[in-house]
Amino acid sequence: MARYLVRGSSASFIIIAFNVGLTFLNSIVIANLAGDYELGRYEYIMTWINLFCIFALFGYHTLAVREIPKLKANNDFEGIKHFWQQSFWWVLLAAFSTSILGWYTLNYFNLVDASDYNLLKIGLLMLPVWVITLLISGVLRGSKHIINSQLPVQVVRPLIFVIAVTCLFFGFQKFTATSILIAQLFALTLALVVSIYYLKTNERHLLSKPIQNEYESNWSKAALLLFFQGLVAALNTKFDILLLNNYCTKEELAYYAIAVKVASLMGIVLMTVNLVIGPEISRLYNQKNIVKLEMLLSRSIKLIFILTLPIALFLIMFGPFVLSLFGKEFGVGYPVLIIFIFVALVNVAAGSVGNILNMTGYEKHVFYGILISLVFNIVLNIILIPLYGIIGAAISTGSAIIIWNLILWWFVKKKIGINPSIFNFKILR
Repeated sequence: MARYLVRGSSASFIIIAFNVGLTFLNSIVIANLAGDYELGRYEYIMTWINLFCIFALFGYHTLAVREIPKLKANNDFEGIKHFWQQSFWWVLLAAFSTSILGWYTLNYFNLVDASDYNLLKIGLLMLPVWVITLLISGVLRGSKHIINSQLPVQVVRPLIFVIAVTCLFFGFQKFTATSILIAQLFALTLALVVSIYYLKTNERHLLSKPIQNEYESNWSKAALLLFFQGLVAALNTKFDILLLNNYCTKEELAYYAIAVKVASLMGIVLMTVNLVIGPEISRLYNQKNIVKLEMLLSRSIKLIFILTLPIALFLIMFGPFVLSLFGKEFGVGYPVLIIFIFVALVNVAAGSVGNILNMTGYEKHVFYGILISLVFNIVLNIILIPLYGIIGAAISTGSAIIIWNLILWWFVKKKIGINPSIFNFKILR
């Protein structure tokens, strides 16, 4: 168990660390070449595209991580084929439908400036490519091809993006939000090609037609719950940016977005370990092996916390310097960074609560917890953003994240009988 956790986490950590390094390099280059105003335009459009991704994926990328290990444990390879066929066509149709509806909705309610229409068009073109790539990643991860599930998203996409950004800048000597989105579209397209290659190499049987025409399952119902969960979770982390657009300048929006990105370094270890242990949680729980499940979670939370704490200390001490790499004006976001560092420590200390509940069939409890926190988030943002701007947004969103972690921790304790936090690791009766 320990060997599996360390080996899988180490390889995933290297990949994600590489991704974070490239992403930060990209953000620094973009901020310095395009400027804070263009970066703010890009961040606002990408916030909408990320929300639309939730609609298009409909929870199937998360469901794959939970259902495929169960099907493989029962040697139900026909079921895996049906799952792939159902999820692929649903997600593809939903992506095109969401693009069309998203365009008309944002225009009808004037949620995007007329000057940003071309940005929105490029972003919506990205949507089908992005969601199919994420779906394939989920399928490969559920099949325990952890490395291959992450390479297209975490390595190929940012690497190609760096190359595309460089070519666009030196080719046109001008860099705008449009340039950034074009580079993203090109990088995502190549990431999709690599994802398809890995799917054909590792799970080629999925591409063949199922022998049975019908297959009884409750996947649509489960995916619906995961969809609402993902949507509410996305709103919890994106509502601040959508509201800030109405009360702050594009420059302030850029300062806030960069501070949040820097703080996201705190989640790199948690995200890495969750990638590895997700399928294993599903397998152990379905085998009713609670003792081994507790052992897995105990070792994982200790590993996560020990490796995350130095990152927090580094960002607290050198945060102003890190932010200045994006431009001297970005130091305005340091208070936002401090708030989200504290929030991230609470998130890590609570353990992999959302992952545990999703992998054990309690996705509706995740939805309840996140929905409650969203209500707090919306109310606090509406009150605090007009008064305190980006600081108010950080306090509101950070409070909501803490609330949902506490609620989900309580659900794990009550439903599964395990305390997944760093503070006490005994099975609770």
